[in-house]
Amino acid sequence: MTPETQQVLAVLRTAMGVLGFRNRQIEQKLGVSPGYLSRVFSGGIELRHDLIVQIARAMELEPGEIFRAAYPAMTVEPPSPAAATIRSALERFSAASPPPPEAAIPALRESPLPNPTPEELERLIGKVLRQFFRELGSPDKRTD
Repeated sequence: MTPETQQVLAVLRTAMGVLGFRNRQIEQKLGVSPGYLSRVFSGGIELRHDLIVQIARAMELEPGEIFRAAYPAMTVEPPSPAAATIRSALERFSAASPPPPEAAIPALRESPLPNPTPEELERLIGKVLRQFFRELGSPDKRTD
């Protein structure tokens, strides 16, 4: 399994955990047999693009949100010649405007809980992650 595949799988597992999904719940939504996701996560079944899309949608996320979480920003400077060619071609089709300054995630601005219960922590973490994925998927927040 490539490091890139492992990275996408880690994002999927993390999103499922934070959003409170168990493998079996997603498997039922996808109409696959019990244990299917365990085999995918362990590398026994090849991770396909359409499966990433299906898992994301089963969690009520857009597929791009998963990919942007796995690969948040371009880290290769300068870009490869192929990436530079693609970027140049894409710039002809869209008017690039600089993104606005990143706003703080609203859930983090809430006052901290003095002695949170595990349920309160789980609720707050879920709220932060949902906000993170929403903002990550927002076209005006992209930096790529």
